[in-house]
Amino acid sequence: MVSVRSQTDGENQMKEYSQKAKMLRAMAHPVRLQILEALVQGPACVCELIVKTGRRQACISQHLMLLRQTGLVKRTRVGLNMRYELTGDSTTNLLKALFQDDQHDCLLIQSQTLLLEESVTPEMIENQLIPG
Repeated sequence: MVSVRSQTDGENQMKEYSQKAKMLRAMAHPVRLQILEALVQGPACVCELIVKTGRRQACISQHLMLLRQTGLVKRTRVGLNMRYELTGDSTTNLLKALFQDDQHDCLLIQSQTLLLEESVTPEMIENQLIPG
């Protein structure tokens, strides 16, 4: 016979796992990963994320909404702008580990370098960093 208390504990654990699974699904999109990588470097407003990612404002805003709904990102008002930042150290640490390569450079810095070249468009970077 299973006690009511152990059923409740099990249900609470499953709710926690369910929430973490939602967070991981939210991370599992190339554009959202790019936004999260930019936020690992520090809080930013949408206008800064546009520059860092080479994406349009509407695209950034839609993805930020989902990231906020899953609890990965929070926003605070600073004057007329909203500043977005990662919600916790564990999320930040996970993302830092994810984005480090052998030389400890992040993909976002590589994409920003490509953007500086006149002949490269954000669409070309998207196709280059995120294969089919």
